[in-house]
Amino acid sequence: MSKHFLYILLSVSILSCQNVDKNIAPDKILTKNQMALVLMDIAQFKIIKTNYSKEFENIGINSNDYLCAKHDIDSTTLQENLRYYSYEPNVLKEIYEKVYDSLEKSKTQITDFIEKQSEIQESETEKIDSISIKISQKKSSPSVLKNKTRN
Repeated sequence: MSKHFLYILLSVSILSCQNVDKNIAPDKILTKNQMALVLMDIAQFKIIKTNYSKEFENIGINSNDYLCAKHDIDSTTLQENLRYYSYEPNVLKEIYEKVYDSLEKSKTQITDFIEKQSEIQESETEKIDSISIKISQKKSSPSVLKNKTRN
């Protein structure tokens, strides 16, 4: 029994000495708001790539380079912050809620803009149609022709 106890004790002590991966803050840690902005940009790039993949490829923008330049960070800092916040689920949830709210707000603004543009286009189409009708009525009206011949 003492051999078994010694074996278990040795196994436990070896396993407990493993290097535990601790969540160490990066040298340049982004605030929650900064991280939310980065994640918002990542989400927008994914939306653009999904919906406009050919156009996006033709432009030749590297989303990673763009994000790093826009937020004044390097790719290592970006990866370290993504890893750091992934170990903080409550904080990450709060960040994702900000991103979600911002995306919803953007979606609403875009939808409102599209609706207003459609209304303007419909109004312009109606004006053009009414002008076309008036012009065609004047051209086909005999009284207009008679007035022109009298002068």
